[in-house]
Amino acid sequence: EFHCILKVQLPNWLHVRDSISVWKRSKVCEMVFAGEEDEDDDGDETIEYKYIPPEEILPTNLAAPCMSHLLPKQTVDVGTMEAPSSLKKEQNKKRKHTSTNPKDPPNTIIESVKQKIKKFRKRSDEDE
Repeated sequence: EFHCILKVQLPNWLHVRDSISVWKRSKVCEMVFAGEEDEDDDGDETIEYKYIPPEEILPTNLAAPCMSHLLPKQTVDVGTMEAPSSLKKEQNKKRKHTSTNPKDPPNTIIESVKQKIKKFRKRSDEDE
């Protein structure tokens, strides 16, 4: 009937792992599957499920820091709709190599845009 929307570790001793969590009542939704008409008894089947809005879903991919490299890199934090900090660092490194500073000569900007288009095309070709 409830879903967790926040879980935070509390300051504590090394041997204790206390945390505080915030829970929100889930909206209960029903789905009715109509039975066949030729059946004599009531063939309708009703199933209830809880609806959790996407912005309230906690991430399912969790890893200890020593195993974080095994997590998918394309994951996005649904709550903030931002990429994880490790992915942001990689993106920032790539941006440093291709500058689009207005003070740069126009040829440099054009070349960096061309490189980005080529990379985008390669990724889209690989996805197909």
